[in-house]
Amino acid sequence: MRRPDALPPPLLERLLRSPLAVSLLVFALAVLVTGALLAGLRSAIRSQDSLAFENEVLQVRDAINQRLAVTSNLLRGTAGLFDASEQVSREEFRRYVDSLDLRARYPGILGIGFTRRLEPYEVHAFEQRARAAGLADFKVWPKAPRDEYYSIEYLEPMDRRNAAALGFDMSTEPVRRAAMAAAREQRDLVASGKVTLVQEIDRHKQAGFLMYLPIHERGEPQQPGTLLGYVYSPLRAGDLLAGTRGSTKLIDYELFDGLQPDPQALLRSTIRQTRLQAPRFTVDHHIDVAGRPWLIRFHSTPALEARSLEWLMPWLALAALAASALFARLSWLQGQERLAAETAAQAERQAADALHREREWLSATLGSIGDAVVAVDAEQRVTWMNAVAERLTGWSRTDALGRPMHEVVQTASLQHEDAQGTTQPGEHGRGEVMLRARDGTQRPVDHNSAPIRTPNGEASGSVVVFRDASARRRVESTLRENDRRKDEFLAMLAHELRNPLAPISTAAALLSSPSINQGQLRDASGIIARQAKHLSELVDDLLDVSRVTRGQITIDAEVYDLRSSIDAALEQTRLALQTSGHELELNIENGPLWVSGDRTRLTQVTANLLDNAIKYTPAPGRIVLSAGHTADGVVIRVQDNGGGISARLLPHVFDLFTQGERLLDRSQGGLGIGLALVRMLVQMHGGAVRAESGGVGQGSVFTVQLPAAEGADAITRPAAPQVEEAAPLRVAVVDDNTDALDTTAMLLEVDGHRVRKFDSAEHALQAADDDPADVYILDIGLPGMNGHELARRLRAHPRTSRATLLAVSGYGQTNDVAASIDAGIHQHLVKPVDPGRLLAALRSAAPPRV
Repeated sequence: MRRPDALPPPLLERLLRSPLAVSLLVFALAVLVTGALLAGLRSAIRSQDSLAFENEVLQVRDAINQRLAVTSNLLRGTAGLFDASEQVSREEFRRYVDSLDLRARYPGILGIGFTRRLEPYEVHAFEQRARAAGLADFKVWPKAPRDEYYSIEYLEPMDRRNAAALGFDMSTEPVRRAAMAAAREQRDLVASGKVTLVQEIDRHKQAGFLMYLPIHERGEPQQPGTLLGYVYSPLRAGDLLAGTRGSTKLIDYELFDGLQPDPQALLRSTIRQTRLQAPRFTVDHHIDVAGRPWLIRFHSTPALEARSLEWLMPWLALAALAASALFARLSWLQGQERLAAETAAQAERQAADALHREREWLSATLGSIGDAVVAVDAEQRVTWMNAVAERLTGWSRTDALGRPMHEVVQTASLQHEDAQGTTQPGEHGRGEVMLRARDGTQRPVDHNSAPIRTPNGEASGSVVVFRDASARRRVESTLRENDRRKDEFLAMLAHELRNPLAPISTAAALLSSPSINQGQLRDASGIIARQAKHLSELVDDLLDVSRVTRGQITIDAEVYDLRSSIDAALEQTRLALQTSGHELELNIENGPLWVSGDRTRLTQVTANLLDNAIKYTPAPGRIVLSAGHTADGVVIRVQDNGGGISARLLPHVFDLFTQGERLLDRSQGGLGIGLALVRMLVQMHGGAVRAESGGVGQGSVFTVQLPAAEGADAITRPAAPQVEEAAPLRVAVVDDNTDALDTTAMLLEVDGHRVRKFDSAEHALQAADDDPADVYILDIGLPGMNGHELARRLRAHPRTSRATLLAVSGYGQTNDVAASIDAGIHQHLVKPVDPGRLLAALRSAAPPRV
């Protein structure tokens, strides 16, 4: 939204096109730019001045520290004199100090002395010894009585100043006494505060201070001797620090005893005259002088400030203003020329802009689409191509421009049943062709061509659009293959279901015949049981594959001897092997083959491989089952001399619904899921399976590789408990399938139980009030109230709360079993239920018969 005070666009545009307005704007911008540059230059000059000041400060501070360090070292050297000698005489002390040449080499150090600690009773003898040594007027002063005396005994070089200090007891003055006490306590060098030295006997006096280093009698290293006194030095601050500013004297400083700029604590000041203006730079530094803090306040001097280039700033500002005015004048002249040129070129520019926009829009559109686009002129020479076309043809746009279309886009007709046409790129229309790229690679493409016409309708070229059809053809091929395999599987499934249903139907008809004898009755019943079991195995295989692919099968892992699974698999395939007439050779390694896995599932794996070998080996054949250890774990290998596997089929032999060549009689049977299930189960155990074959008629070898478990003791399963004959039970069967209801009831009645049948949950609940059952066998998928809800209500009913609940249902997924357990059902059995397993479940719920 435009602000109310903003100029309307036409007026603003006219102002910007005005040479006068532009020149004023240039002048303002030039002033701003030069002002910013001058401000930066001024800041740089001030930074340089500040660095120069800081450099001078550091040099002066280092010089002060050096003077103080020299004094400290001199005192420590004097202390060494006392450490090296049992008794230092006055003459020894004098010679040592004279060798230092203090006056010439260390100005400001008035001398180096020794003050001795005395008990009151020692004072008189001390004075007598000094006088005997030639100091006729020597005395300890002042004379006031005190517990200890610290009288100056030696002080060299001896001059009138130092002679005036001999005998002075420095402990009588508070500042000196505090420094001496601190040195005694710390057993190290300590500086005093500001004092007036005793040596200041002239009218002009300087501020001074002293430095003390305690001297002890010799003793054991762990127990130093008693205090003898102090080596000390009286220092005049002015003389000691003279010359620390160097010859240029570009800065002044004030030196204070302590951390505050107290005039009473001023030790030295180099400021000689009062300035009308405050210094440009002032900074405080703190230093430590033998445990005593000092404050040094540094100031810049006029000499240092005169070196600054800041005086140039007014002249530079005047030059910048003049340059800005010159730029404004030049801008005005250029503006006049620009107006004339713009007026003449406005129409041409507008036309060029419109053409450019159209070209950019077209180029962006064609360059952003996922199809390849190639434009050619009337002579079929390439004039433009997008990035997709560059990738598919292998030609860059630079190399392709101007070349004939057939050279850049090389094609050949497709000869297959799904080809959509024979139109070639460049011909008007659409079609599908094989595109050969510059590097020789080929791919199918779909293309469409359209002419480019002039305003009078003549063709001036064409645009060819094509896309890679490889992915589409792969998808179509995959869909066709999947559709073929689905049809083949459905045909196999129908055949495999009809095979057992035919004998079941025939046996059922025989059972209804009045002339059937007892032997025929047993044969017919056996046929129905075997074929029903076969149907159940087919359904179980399909469900297993579904569960594995959806991740709904869990491995009940245990460490056990794999040979038990091999024995179980041999037992499962024993009848088929005997019927086939094949010879079986076993090469099982002696000793346990420990693995961690699901005993049932690994039995299923071994049985499937044996069943596969039995089916695909023409009789009489030879099958070898081997098992043992390898470097990679435990191996099961099934080898046969059967029909073998073609090279085309071998990579897909473990795919779902994949089978070898079958004859019309389909004597081998099966749905093509056995090997797929083998691979899934083996991979769930962390193993691998592979198939090998020399080709058709060369037999095949299937190898299962499993990780070996760590050495383990034999795991013995508990023996199955002996099931005693159970007493008759009151059983209620609830199922909406009449045939299932009747056959289940007949089975239970034959076993001696009293059975009641109900076709709905509601009827079963009504009967529970008057005649509750001991066991309820429930179908889950009941109409209305389902089996889980019925189980919950039976659990809540006072007369059936302790009854045994069994689920017999076609729902067998893991979540179905979990839902039954949550509803209070004791055991979930999946249809079709093995009669023996159902009766065993009843026996486990009933008391033994007596």
